[in-house]
Amino acid sequence: QSYMELPSPLLVIPLKGNWAWFLFGLWFAGFVSILFWKMGEHLLFRYHILKGSSAITDQRVLNICNELLSETGFKKPKFKLVLSPAASTPLSIGLFKRTTRVVLPDRLYSDQELKLILHHELVHIGREDAWNKFFMVFCTAMCWFNPLMWWAMRRSADDLELSCDEAVLSKYGSEDMKKCYTKTLLNFATNKKFPSPAPISFSEGASAKTRIKNALYWKKPRVWLSVIALLLTAIIIVSCAGNAITQTESSETSEPEAEKIITFGETPYQFTFTSNGDGTCVITEVYTDFYHKDN
Repeated sequence: QSYMELPSPLLVIPLKGNWAWFLFGLWFAGFVSILFWKMGEHLLFRYHILKGSSAITDQRVLNICNELLSETGFKKPKFKLVLSPAASTPLSIGLFKRTTRVVLPDRLYSDQELKLILHHELVHIGREDAWNKFFMVFCTAMCWFNPLMWWAMRRSADDLELSCDEAVLSKYGSEDMKKCYTKTLLNFATNKKFPSPAPISFSEGASAKTRIKNALYWKKPRVWLSVIALLLTAIIIVSCAGNAITQTESSETSEPEAEKIITFGETPYQFTFTSNGDGTCVITEVYTDFYHKDN
């Protein structure tokens, strides 16, 4: 397509004004309904989980949490640790920093379990995955009519959990810690469905079988694979940028192919043409007084 021409659509569906407003209203009703449905579902679940919760006062748990906070570089954390008898698995819930709660089921934990669980939730909080999930829900509400968006929302939630698993395993990659992590995942495995966009649950997202398998066979990525991936990415970016620059320079330095003088009435006009290479030309300049082109 020439930059002087508008591209032609492949298909045109003529609609009268009433039909256009009807379709817009249908889409808007679905968008609002799904968005408020998901938000209400989240708020009800939060109320259910935190209704009988209590702040954690066990100094052992607090010491492990403070140690992880210093290791991960958290500055002035605003979330709170709570115990909840209604929780079946560790989770973090809340979109805003001051309202975020890291919820632990009311049971006994070993030091290793606490370190792995809390590190997993801290990765979620540090990356603001609750907002990522809310954004996915918003996009799904925008495109509620597209089943692929619902599938993408679920798969994105799975990827968030798998990514956190890898972050924890890259920190504690010994065989003993890997076994402890898979055992902890198995202990908290649940078939309960959680609302979107939150909570961020320790055993939520991808199936327990997939996460346990990935944890058991996880290996630290080799450095040379990362280097090759970065080099390939850089080559693609540089080549695309070079092609864009070359096309821009060629269009800017192209010489006029011809000039023609046409008289309309008593007024002469000078047209400067540039060829498109497809048998058509583009008028680049027009002068009414070609003896004094400054005018």
